[in-house]
Amino acid sequence: MELHVEFFVADLAPSRDFYTRVLGFEITRQKPDGFTELRRGSAILALNSDSILNADHPARPAPHERIGKGVEIVLVVDDLDAVHDQVLGSGWPLSTPMTDQPWGMTDFRLLDPDGCYIRITARPMA
Repeated sequence: MELHVEFFVADLAPSRDFYTRVLGFEITRQKPDGFTELRRGSAILALNSDSILNADHPARPAPHERIGKGVEIVLVVDDLDAVHDQVLGSGWPLSTPMTDQPWGMTDFRLLDPDGCYIRITARPMA
């Protein structure tokens, strides 16, 4: 089984910029309608315009509601310090700084342009 996540976003350009420039994903496919597939390691995500969703589509957020509310996207990386430096170097704000968690892991957190909550954490030691 593989997990692919698709975000229906308000504006594709800032989302593409965030996932490529800030988080280091690479665009693997892009269609003329704007649909964009990105990959970093084994993580695959897609971006699509929320304008393609019918008004009653279950993925369409209510007015003034952020997408992904109640969801935490966890990205597990081999070199947490390098990813942290990349994010800081991009100028993107963190919502939580690098923190040693009581459960023994270290992470930092940020929001994407549409408000998706992302936790970036180190791969646990074997």
